[in-house]
Amino acid sequence: MYRAEVRALLRRLGRAAGLPEDLAAGLSPHSMPHALATLNQRAGVPVSQISKLLGQSSIAVTSRYLDHLSNAAAIEALEAVELPALDV
Repeated sequence: MYRAEVRALLRRLGRAAGLPEDLAAGLSPHSMPHALATLNQRAGVPVSQISKLLGQSSIAVTSRYLDHLSNAAAIEALEAVELPALDV
């Protein structure tokens, strides 16, 4: 199977599963392990176990999959920080 065929198959499966077109269009073989790693991390699974689940030889590789901060997570982190008052 060619890479383009796999991407097209994933898009069709995404649409059949009811995903919005923009999400279905973003499905790729590369995005699948990222999604799996992120979902497991949010569920509290240790990185070492996620690494084994993905069949990766190194936790460092898995860490790269998880080193993406979404906009929502960035905003949440910033809102949690208590900043000192400004003297204006």
